[in-house]
Amino acid sequence: MHNTKEFEEICSISQMADRLKLSRPRFYQLRESGIFPPPVYCPRTRHPFYPLEIQKKCLRIRETGIGMDGKPVVLYKPRKSKTKRNSKPINDKDLQCYQEWVSVLKDWDIKVSVNQIREAVNSLFPKGLPKDRNDNSIITTLFEYFNSGHKNDV
Repeated sequence: MHNTKEFEEICSISQMADRLKLSRPRFYQLRESGIFPPPVYCPRTRHPFYPLEIQKKCLRIRETGIGMDGKPVVLYKPRKSKTKRNSKPINDKDLQCYQEWVSVLKDWDIKVSVNQIREAVNSLFPKGLPKDRNDNSIITTLFEYFNSGHKNDV
């Protein structure tokens, strides 16, 4: 069971969905179908919230896979992202190179996107592209990378 120190006295619907490792839409869907209990509403503001006892019920449902209605429910574990998304924007110089490399690889029947090129470059050159870079050797490296089955890894 969960330690009470992990809980707040009340939590919002979004916080409850996060604790259950469910998206908000999926949590709403399961709540509407009777799997999870509905929230309590503040009489003054009419804002929904989950008090401590209902939070515990929700977590028990998640752990046991038995809904409020007593029926079993399959709640899958959240998927882990295969790759870290690079939130840093691509500078214009790199973008131009990546677009050229996409075009060259396309001519060699390797269909990839600029983002796939960026992810591959980040994977193959974690310290960045070499200062004395040679586009031909980089394209060859990318070709070998994608041709060896890494296309779906990025």
